[in-house]
Amino acid sequence: MLAQIDALGSVTVSKLARLMASDSTTVLRNMNSLIRQHLVKVEAGADKRERIISLTPKGRASLRGAFSDWQQAQELFRNIVGIEAAKDLLRAIKRAVQALGA
Repeated sequence: MLAQIDALGSVTVSKLARLMASDSTTVLRNMNSLIRQHLVKVEAGADKRERIISLTPKGRASLRGAFSDWQQAQELFRNIVGIEAAKDLLRAIKRAVQALGA
């Protein structure tokens, strides 16, 4: 969720919910932990019913750390199973996502 918010800069709750194939209530409920940790902030939009989500500096730093950890985990996985097996798995996941219409 942090990566999606970061990629969009700031985003309304309703737009983020659509992108995540979810609903606004669920997104806000899941966002509560990120808000408590000061990783994201939620502000009122032009319309007082609209909520705009953006990353805090702490959220950006957390995302950078997570991305670095993710890259290390991917490299370790490729070293264990081999590059071709990792590519095969990624292709299979992509086919499954396409088949599900996601």
